[in-house]
Amino acid sequence: MTDTNPAGTIATGQSPSGLAEDTAARLRAQVIAGHLRPGQRLSETRLAGDLSVSRNTLREVFRLLTREGLLTHAPNRGVSVAVPTMAGVLDIYRVRRLIEVPALAQAWPRHAAVLRMAECVAQARIAREAGDWRGVGSANMAFHAAIV
Repeated sequence: MTDTNPAGTIATGQSPSGLAEDTAARLRAQVIAGHLRPGQRLSETRLAGDLSVSRNTLREVFRLLTREGLLTHAPNRGVSVAVPTMAGVLDIYRVRRLIEVPALAQAWPRHAAVLRMAECVAQARIAREAGDWRGVGSANMAFHAAIV
């Protein structure tokens, strides 16, 4: 049995909302890495077990990620990974241009992120040669995260 104190902190020291946010980060990483594909329906029971959280916590995670646009909820059909629209993809590239171009223009050439970006490019090339397009996509996402 898990005890909570008056502040609502679970005995492990993690607040319930912190657990949902941490779990959301883990699920977000699975989507970004391509382990969960666009349009894939998510089983609440299976994911709760895989992530070692209660179904109530997972429902909160679903709400968080649905608000972010990473998941979609359809009545009587459940929750699935969002399928990007062309407009959404264009928006991503517009925002990237607004954030990344100035970040690169003002960056210190010996910043630690430069090495991370080079590593991502190397990983993408290796994945491309292996025909691992999921790996190429994951390296691409990591590259853009390193810029920011």
